[in-house]
Amino acid sequence: MLEQRSWSLARRLTRMFLATTLMFVVAISVASGLFLWNSVEQQVDALANEEVEETTAEFRNRPFDLDAFRKAVDTEQRRHPENAMGWRIWSKDDSSTPTEFGHVELLSQEWPSPVAARTPIRLDRWMRTATVRLADGTRIGLVIDGSAQYRRLGLYAIVVGSLVALTFAITLLVSRRFFVKVSTILRTVAQRLRAADSRTEQVELSVEGAPEEIRDVALALSETLAKIRAEMEDARVFTAGIAHELRSPVQNLIGETEVALIANREPEAYRHVLDSHLDELRRLGDAVDNLVTICSRNETSRTVEREDFDLASEAELRLRRERALAERNGVTLVLEAHGNSSLRGDREAVLRAVRNLTQNAIQWSPPGGTVTVSITGSENEVVVRVDDDGPGVPEQLRDSIFEAFFRAPSAQGRRLGFGLGLALAKTAAIEHGGRIDVESSPSGGARFTLVLPRTRIVVPA
Repeated sequence: MLEQRSWSLARRLTRMFLATTLMFVVAISVASGLFLWNSVEQQVDALANEEVEETTAEFRNRPFDLDAFRKAVDTEQRRHPENAMGWRIWSKDDSSTPTEFGHVELLSQEWPSPVAARTPIRLDRWMRTATVRLADGTRIGLVIDGSAQYRRLGLYAIVVGSLVALTFAITLLVSRRFFVKVSTILRTVAQRLRAADSRTEQVELSVEGAPEEIRDVALALSETLAKIRAEMEDARVFTAGIAHELRSPVQNLIGETEVALIANREPEAYRHVLDSHLDELRRLGDAVDNLVTICSRNETSRTVEREDFDLASEAELRLRRERALAERNGVTLVLEAHGNSSLRGDREAVLRAVRNLTQNAIQWSPPGGTVTVSITGSENEVVVRVDDDGPGVPEQLRDSIFEAFFRAPSAQGRRLGFGLGLALAKTAAIEHGGRIDVESSPSGGARFTLVLPRTRIVVPA
């Protein structure tokens, strides 16, 4: 596998921003330079044509006079001192040597045919020539030096080049400073994230002066860390709770087994020990079932088995262990059924919810108390009510007891935690489109009400 080459966000963004800015600046400069070049070309051509027209205008309707022409040439030269002009006059029959005026050194250029050409002709980079024929047959030619205009164009090129260089320097400085600052902020967030302690309640990832986008990322990371920390705490509590739930029956099994093996006993005594072991193993089985269920409740691949079943009939069969638990605790368990209690849904999840609610009620009922499980069917739903004679659920805890890993404060040396059973009962209710509530029972204990629609079932996304 090829090793990926590392790169810096600040350097890459600086280069991209610099290249983009320079591309636009150079493009604008080149376009404006071409426009100005074309304008200078037209200006020099127009000047050459204008000088020929103005100098010879007064001789169009009268004979040509050399002295008057000389004065007109001097006048035009004074009007345009930055543009040197050379004039050449051919006789009517071109038999004599042409007469030259003005800057005659310009006339050393290779001269085109003396045929009249009003349109200026380029002699070199910045010289133009134009020729005109007067009414009497005399031909007048002009060579004009337009280097002054082209020098201004060159000055513009120097200024533009300087501006491009200055733009490059400023853009490099500003962009690098900005992107390095952004990169530094990101590195600071990363360093604080690496240094974050899972035991710290709040990790400060935001950086003063950071852009809104980075602040949003820092806030999202802080929230994610808080969720991870909460899940880690839940996992810790969950592990401690499971260890507590499993340790007690295991210790009971070990202790009873050691006592049974100390001396030979009658078969009936061993049977009593095995019965006790069976109860403890069933408790272990229930704890493992709750553990497996709570761990798999958020699996997206989990399938829900939909079955048609009668809840009252199933409860009569499935609550045998709860009856035995109630008998050992000196609690009376009463099961009542009213109306049609048929459902379509996840049989095991619903029955686990009913069993967990019943076990919870038995464990919190005092000796001599009564737990009543009432299953009532109406037209659209089946309602399960579980009443006990225990201490009840404080109002401030009624929303919290259905949360997995919830730990309640203690009272009279007893832990008021309700384990995983109530969380699984709530999960089953939600998955079936129902609900679960807790309130006070008529006897002063707790009443849990599980409401299940007959046909609707919701598969978690």
